[in-house]
Amino acid sequence: MVPQHYKIGMQMTTFLRLAEQSSTEEILVDSMMDNVHEMFAIGYDFSFIEKSLLKLARKSGIWFSRIGKFLTVFLDTYNIKCRSSKLINFISTRNYNHTLALIPNKNTNLDDNKECS
Repeated sequence: MVPQHYKIGMQMTTFLRLAEQSSTEEILVDSMMDNVHEMFAIGYDFSFIEKSLLKLARKSGIWFSRIGKFLTVFLDTYNIKCRSSKLINFISTRNYNHTLALIPNKNTNLDDNKECS
């Protein structure tokens, strides 16, 4: 069994590599989405992606807008209407003026897909 910290570290380095290889944030977000689709296909859940992105955001402010844009696309792609998580709360409170700051219902679990009330 692969330890959780190894899986998170591997995902972090993948995102760092994608950032180095991408010339724009849009290309980076598309690449991150491709990677997330692949990770889901082999059995990873969102918690590994969330933890790796949260660590990157805590290490460098340059990741705030990158993660904010990624989350916006991710939530839209998976038709997630209303979510809260440590990552979303962290990004939405860090000078990232985007739709994430407007997500209501802070008690909704990221793993279920209920409509906001």
